[in-house]
Amino acid sequence: MASPLLSAFRRAARRARATVAGDRPLGRLLASAGALLGRHPAALRRVGSDAAALLRLAREALAGHYRKLPKRSLVAAVAALLYLVDPLDLIPDVLPAIGLLDDAMVFAWVVRQIRRDLDAFLVWEREWGGAVDVDGAEVVPFPTAALPEDRS
Repeated sequence: MASPLLSAFRRAARRARATVAGDRPLGRLLASAGALLGRHPAALRRVGSDAAALLRLAREALAGHYRKLPKRSLVAAVAALLYLVDPLDLIPDVLPAIGLLDDAMVFAWVVRQIRRDLDAFLVWEREWGGAVDVDGAEVVPFPTAALPEDRS
């Protein structure tokens, strides 16, 4: 990654560390990143499926559904998403044709850095992603008084 781009990403990584450490809700970030990825598929075509997987990885890890992700990888994923939604990053996103070029470079670099973790997530997602998570769910006994009496 080029030096100015690396500096810009480091700023996003500092914000990501503070955000992840503070357990702040990231719903708006995830929604904004998802909307941007959906709106600009051509600009992010080379990293499109990886960018979408990175978004899902962050969403599932932050929701507590995917628990095998190292914190450094979560910070990197959140930093990439923060970089994406920042309209005034290294190359402003309003510039036609090149505005998302730096975003795509950041996504490609982050994906390369956390490839093993992303691949492990994709395996988990295929196997368990749609499963209902009942860990920690409270089991409430069924009220027997509400059952009709057996009149046999």
